[in-house]
Amino acid sequence: MIDLTRDVRSSSDVDPVDRPSFRRRLLTTVGPAVAGALAVLVLLAWGATYWIFHHNAIDALDAEVNEMRADVTIRGDSVGTESYAWREAHHRLAVERVDPIFVQVFDRRNRLLRQSTNIGALPDTYPQRLLAGQTQSGLVPSLHVVEVGDRSLYYRVGTLRNEAGQTVGYVQVARGIPPHRATLQAFAAGLGVLWLLLTGGVLALVSWAAGRVLSPLREMTEVARSVTSADLTARVDVPAESDRETAVLGSAFNALLDRIESYVDRLRTFTSNAAHELQTPLTV
Repeated sequence: MIDLTRDVRSSSDVDPVDRPSFRRRLLTTVGPAVAGALAVLVLLAWGATYWIFHHNAIDALDAEVNEMRADVTIRGDSVGTESYAWREAHHRLAVERVDPIFVQVFDRRNRLLRQSTNIGALPDTYPQRLLAGQTQSGLVPSLHVVEVGDRSLYYRVGTLRNEAGQTVGYVQVARGIPPHRATLQAFAAGLGVLWLLLTGGVLALVSWAAGRVLSPLREMTEVARSVTSADLTARVDVPAESDRETAVLGSAFNALLDRIESYVDRLRTFTSNAAHELQTPLTV
C-alpha cells in the first residue's frame, strides 16, 4: 500500500542556493566539449606534421632508388651499375655534413654486387644482406631502422626489373635518421601549451558571456525582491544591447508588474469605497 501521508518535498521547496549556478553548469557542459574539440585539432596538427616529416624522409630514399633504376643497365638477368654516380660526395664520404647515402646493389639471388664507398667507413655490423620484406609502409609512414654501431640508419629497398617485368636485382639505400624526433617533441610541447591557452581562453570567454547573460536576470531578481504592496513602481531596465530572449523576459516581467499594480490599485479603490459605504451603517 502506498503511504500517502509520506512527506514529499517538491522541487520548488529546494533551496536555490543548493542548485548549481547557470555559469557553472555552462562551464561543466561546454568545457569538456571545447577541450575535446581542441585536443582533436591538436592531435590532427601533430599527426599531419609527423606524416609530412616521415613522408619527406622516405621520399628522399625513394628518389635515390629511382635514380639507380634510371642509371643501371639491365641485359637479360645481368645488372650493370657502372653509369651510376658512385663518385658523388654523399656516396663516398660518411661524415654527417654531406648527408651520406649508403647504396647497395644485389642480384636476384640476394648476392651483393656493389656498394658505395662510404659503407667501408662504417662498422662491420653494417648489413651485407638484403633487408627486403621490412620496407612496406601503410597509411601512416614509418621509418625502418637498422642500428650500425652508434648510428641509427633508416633504409628502403627497391626492385630492379628488366623489360619483361622480371625482377633481376634489388637496390638497398640507407641514410641517417633526420633529427625530426626532437622537432616533433618540441612541436608536441608547443601544441600542448597552445591547447591549454586556447582552452582557458575559450572557457574565460564562455564565463564572460554567461555573466553578460545573467546580468539582466540578476537585476530582475533584485527588482522582484524590492517589490512590496506599498511600492509597485519599480521596473526592470532592459538595455538596448540585450539579446532578444532577455528583452522579451524583461518586457514580460514589467508587464506583469503593471498588471499587479493595476489590480492592487483597483483593490485599494474597492476597499476604500467599501469602507465608506459601511461607515454609516456601522455608526448607526
